[in-house]
Amino acid sequence: MPSLVFEPVGPYAVLSHNQTAPSIAEWDAFIAFALEGVLAGTLQGLMVHSLGGGPNALQRRQLEMALRMHGIIQTPPAAILTDAWTARQITIVVSWFIPRMRAFNSRDTEAAMTFLAVPDEWRPKLIEASQRLQSLHRECPSPDLTES
Repeated sequence: MPSLVFEPVGPYAVLSHNQTAPSIAEWDAFIAFALEGVLAGTLQGLMVHSLGGGPNALQRRQLEMALRMHGIIQTPPAAILTDAWTARQITIVVSWFIPRMRAFNSRDTEAAMTFLAVPDEWRPKLIEASQRLQSLHRECPSPDLTES
């Protein structure tokens, strides 16, 4: 099961992280998707669900460098829905160079969509995609991080 899954929903994207950092291939695919949308002006916001995972330090740096390399100063807003303390701290760190990012309680989907300025007609589609992607991670057992 992938650590990161994402899906475009009209001018938005919904992402779901499990408890681990994305693989290199997953992160590269997301960066390519996001850059294409930002550069084309078609990506208006990101709704990210996390069970605690998120990009690692190297991946966060890769994102920062990709934005700089393409001259992207303003990114679409990103709403991070999580109950995990670590994911909230990652959100704070990433928001230093992507200021339009905010953490929300995992059940506060309406507030997250308001933050993203999602029109009423797109809200059911984002909720449906969110539930579908999150169910992929809920069906998988958590990795055993105690084994070496």
